[in-house]
Amino acid sequence: MIDIALKCELEKFNVPVYYMIAPASAEDNFIVITPLSNQFYSLMNPTYNVNFQVTIYNKSVMNGRILQQEIFDKFYCFSGDIQTSSNQKTFRVLGTSLMEQQPVFENDTKLYQFITDLTLLMDTR
Repeated sequence: MIDIALKCELEKFNVPVYYMIAPASAEDNFIVITPLSNQFYSLMNPTYNVNFQVTIYNKSVMNGRILQQEIFDKFYCFSGDIQTSSNQKTFRVLGTSLMEQQPVFENDTKLYQFITDLTLLMDTR
């Protein structure tokens, strides 16, 4: 469910967001989120990390970089609630970790990829 809430947050940037794979009809300026790992810590305060790869596909280096920066600004030092679009489920985010990679040009699709690893530290309650 956290992936659905993250997808809803990313859709606020007014670009299509897909989970794991984009359809063939997606041609330019879209985001694909891919879950990478979950880690649970059973300490006095139970928390877990959820790691996603957020990949922006864009024909323009400048437009892709601007969108990557907007996502970075949104999630840098973020703590608070994110929720699904229907507000059925709310998730408490205690903190985030971000790591951006340099853009990569894909010859097959003629699109630039802007990859950001996003780790959300979540409260289990």
